[in-house]
Amino acid sequence: MKKINKLILLCVASIFMYSCDTTNESSYEPAVYVAPATFSISAPAATVADNDFVVTYAPSAKGKGYYMVVPSGTAAPTSTEVHSGGGMQSGSFSVDGSTPVSITVDEAIYGAYTYDVYAIHKSEDNFISETVTKLSVTTPDTAAPTFDRDNTTPAHNVQPGTNSPFTTINLAFSEPVFYQGGDVTFTGFFGSRAITVNGASNFTQSGTTISIATHGTFSPDDAILVGWADGTFKDKSGKNVAALTGIGYYFWTRTFTIAEKAKLMPGMYDYSTVFYGGLSAFYSGLFTDFPGVFLPETGTFEITADTDDATGHTLKGVNLFSGFIPLGLTDEPETLPIVIHPTDADVLDLMPNVPSVITAGQATYWSHYGGEFFGIPFTNPGFYDFEAGTITHWVTLYGVDGSSIDDIDYIYTRIDTYAKGGTSNMDEARNKSAELKAKKQPVRSYKGTYGY
Repeated sequence: MKKINKLILLCVASIFMYSCDTTNESSYEPAVYVAPATFSISAPAATVADNDFVVTYAPSAKGKGYYMVVPSGTAAPTSTEVHSGGGMQSGSFSVDGSTPVSITVDEAIYGAYTYDVYAIHKSEDNFISETVTKLSVTTPDTAAPTFDRDNTTPAHNVQPGTNSPFTTINLAFSEPVFYQGGDVTFTGFFGSRAITVNGASNFTQSGTTISIATHGTFSPDDAILVGWADGTFKDKSGKNVAALTGIGYYFWTRTFTIAEKAKLMPGMYDYSTVFYGGLSAFYSGLFTDFPGVFLPETGTFEITADTDDATGHTLKGVNLFSGFIPLGLTDEPETLPIVIHPTDADVLDLMPNVPSVITAGQATYWSHYGGEFFGIPFTNPGFYDFEAGTITHWVTLYGVDGSSIDDIDYIYTRIDTYAKGGTSNMDEARNKSAELKAKKQPVRSYKGTYGY
């Protein structure tokens, strides 16, 4: 029994001695945790300018430095967020523990603003600071803001014009500026159509850009000259953007599409009418017998869009015989459809038939002008000149048997036109209509009545 106990004791001692020898032979040394060392950051006054400044990172231990720059007032980032990067500008660099590192901050830096710089240290053992060090830097403002034509959209003087007459204008500047009041003008060089934009609600500031999305329709197929007075825009410290005049900045617009023309044509128009037969006397009798009920042969009328036409190509024009409605004699439509041709510019398209209360021995309806020329049937609803702001609508009263009873021309001239280089007047429109109407067949006279 004693021999067995001695044998066990000898084995245990041998194992202990072997274990000690193994540890020594591996040269293992336990890691020692080194807390991230302190550091300092500063921005010498001599290095701070309108659009950049230098931050000096002075370390006291080896490792890596990390920084992030944000506008003053931004919520302070955590050490993890500084380590990950972000903000206006961020980065990292190795430090030897004693040599200062200079960081140039120049991303979106402008005069008279304050910026916060946050920094951390990462030890050689990859431990980062739990505490974030902050430095605030305020830039001076020594230079006035300038208009940056090259970064403005639409681009300056790019031909041919591809810009929509409804496009948003994004004015770029050398620094953030703010609308102070006054007019910004957009004038067509060839058409002389002038658009004036003012009022703070029409100007949206974002960074160094002022956007104008709400404005009148620019002159189509034209060079649009942009202008404003000195002091219309100012920077944060009150320095003016200089006046923009002449051809300092202009852009080219494309022509209107037919759909755009149709959309823009509603508005106030002067109108006149031309009768071609006995319907004139019938109308005159109604106008005399029911004073104040029937529209006069000439006057002012608001052409509106027909909301029942999803294509947007139909307008609502004058119907001189709409006076039957207030008399309670009919539900005849108050207006006649003016249909803009969807593919052929400057001509009107066929209008749908419109019931009429007038009788001439049979029921009647309104529709577009038509007939035969040397035995060949034709239809011609009329034409328009968008730039001059004129519409000539050719309307015919038909019997249910298809016979043409009488014609009326409705001649419109828009009160506010999109004319380029002159506006056609009413006499010119009437003469043009008369020349074209001369090709029509004679229309027989009749004595009209109305039924209900």
